[in-house]
Amino acid sequence: MKKDFTTMISVVVCVLLVVNLIQIHHLKQDVTDLRAETRNELRAVSNSISSNVSSISENIRSAMEEERNLLTTGQWQCGEADIEKKTAEVICTIVPKEYTPGSTQVSILCNGKEWKLAYQDSEYTTKIEVPLFERSEVVQVKLNDHGTIRTQELDWVIEPRYGAVLNVNARYDGRSVVHHNRQSHTYAPEQLVEILLEKEGEFTIRSADVLVLLDGKEYKRFPVDLTEKGQEAYKNAASKKLERIPESDAPAYSRKDDSGIYYERYVYWMDQGWDVPEGSIVEFYVEVVDETGLRYRSFLEWFEASGSEEAIRQMDEKSPYMGAEPVLIFDETGTIVYELVPGLFR
Repeated sequence: MKKDFTTMISVVVCVLLVVNLIQIHHLKQDVTDLRAETRNELRAVSNSISSNVSSISENIRSAMEEERNLLTTGQWQCGEADIEKKTAEVICTIVPKEYTPGSTQVSILCNGKEWKLAYQDSEYTTKIEVPLFERSEVVQVKLNDHGTIRTQELDWVIEPRYGAVLNVNARYDGRSVVHHNRQSHTYAPEQLVEILLEKEGEFTIRSADVLVLLDGKEYKRFPVDLTEKGQEAYKNAASKKLERIPESDAPAYSRKDDSGIYYERYVYWMDQGWDVPEGSIVEFYVEVVDETGLRYRSFLEWFEASGSEEAIRQMDEKSPYMGAEPVLIFDETGTIVYELVPGLFR
């Protein structure tokens, strides 16, 4: 009897030990969780404090910069372009925080030349002349009050190419097949070409073409019908061949967006095939001629019919510019006046 009692006591003690061990394990887990939660809370508080300190520092820095700023307003916009001189007019406007009308003289420094601004209607303005196809920088404004000079650095980067003249983007959607023969290859396209034109201010265009070069020389040229009837015909033809027609409001004539940019949009359905000699490179471009006679050439696509390694290497260098801005701009005489990448597309 005594032995049974001792055994029972041992069993009870073992059970209690197990229960205690379980409770200790849970307590350890609770302590671990509490520590992790405390660390996370401290980290969150630290991050919040750091963020607030950074925000305060940034606000103080911004306030100090604004206090040092001599200008209430400083801005520029492109004006007229002179194609013959290859220059652009840029209208600059300055409104100082402190000035005396009729006494304070204001000037800006652009491309190493100082331009004086005239005071009228509570602001100082001037029209400066900068290269049309080059980058210009206005780096400083100077305020002169009877010999007391105050200056402030500016960071105006002016590229009239993107405002005073057209920007032409061209892309395509669809498919093309090349049937390989012994001596030549038959190219069979089914592609809808999209042409987007943009400019600051209204514009018109004389024509648009899809240009085909064979080994660097003009091979075919397909005029784009810019009329509503022609545009609808292109889209109807594409709808019979393509599973999905790109969303397009073509034709769009001189529409204006909220930022003051005017744009036009057109499409062209390309489905005429031809033979390509063995070893040739074929390039596709879109060419648009505006009302001034400038001709913009944008890179569309290319393919090779077993071309040389050197020719393919050159085309690989051109490939990143497919669908980009015009790679070449010509004047009415055919002279290149702008190259996106000098020498690459000549």
